[in-house]
Amino acid sequence: SKKGRELMALMPSNRVLTETDGPFVSHRGSPITPGHCDHVISFLSQQWGLDERSARTLVVNNFRQVVSL
Repeated sequence: SKKGRELMALMPSNRVLTETDGPFVSHRGSPITPGHCDHVISFLSQQWGLDERSARTLVVNNFRQVVSL
């Protein structure tokens, strides 16, 4: 959604984690699932101006930071 993109633009990329099992978000008319993670990473990479591998690494490192607390 437009509002979701606006909110995402305000978030520091080193604080973003993905969640793809929310029933309130859909992709092509169906609720998103963990299998849609590649779509999320692709979108984030475009928003951040990174290639997909770098965006994926950033999100994984964010997760590692959280679980190491």
